[in-house]
Amino acid sequence: MKSKTNKLLFIGIIILGCLAGSYFLYSEIEEIKYTSQKEKACIESGGKVIYITCYCKTKDFPNTCLEGYCSCQPWEPGYKIKICDCGHDKCFDGERCVNRSKILRRIK
Repeated sequence: MKSKTNKLLFIGIIILGCLAGSYFLYSEIEEIKYTSQKEKACIESGGKVIYITCYCKTKDFPNTCLEGYCSCQPWEPGYKIKICDCGHDKCFDGERCVNRSKILRRIK
């Protein structure tokens, strides 16, 4: 009888340990909170949010497919804005990361 009680106790401890471990593992997973719809669109389309120094009162997440999206007079004070870095040969069109070649074809 003592052996059966020890086995049940051991199994109970294992089950409790697994449940406790699952709880702590699950509680570490946080929901991603976006600061804006454009930030969410950037990340969900494969980009990453970075900060750059910009001029001309450019707002966060400008259309990086446009040439000169962040330039003006160099003597104006610069400030940091968020942009979407989509990687090589891609740009953020204000809604998602797109291939730069597709943008050029639309313009021509």
